[in-house]
Amino acid sequence: MTSTRWPPGSRSREGPVTARVRRAMRVGAALVAVLATSPPLAFVQERNPAADDERDRAFVEALRREDPGDAARYTELRDARRSAIAELQKVQARYGAAGPELRPLLLPQLKEAQRRYAESSLAVSWTSTSGHARISRSCAAESDRP
Repeated sequence: MTSTRWPPGSRSREGPVTARVRRAMRVGAALVAVLATSPPLAFVQERNPAADDERDRAFVEALRREDPGDAARYTELRDARRSAIAELQKVQARYGAAGPELRPLLLPQLKEAQRRYAESSLAVSWTSTSGHARISRSCAAESDRP
């Protein structure tokens, strides 16, 4: 028959692991957990809606000079994304306000709103990425001209 004894030092009465050491270890673990889940302070920035709108306007104008059809498509997709965000926020507010009994009834609406938002965001991202690449190529070609 084997003994089920604790290893030496693993229990406070058997060795050097004191309450103070255990407390320090718990505090350290909590500190690591908090730091691991928080964003680095260097990357935290306040959103500036006016600057975002100005960048968007400049992008649409550059895209319009390159290809008016792509600019119109980007604008439509951007407006669809804004609409999807508004709808998602509305459904999230209803879901949050609903009690636990009603949440299962609202879950399909929430998932659908999340899906529409994801699709519209991906469409805008893809369109803006390809537009940025096209604008960059045309700017590089213009700078290569004598």
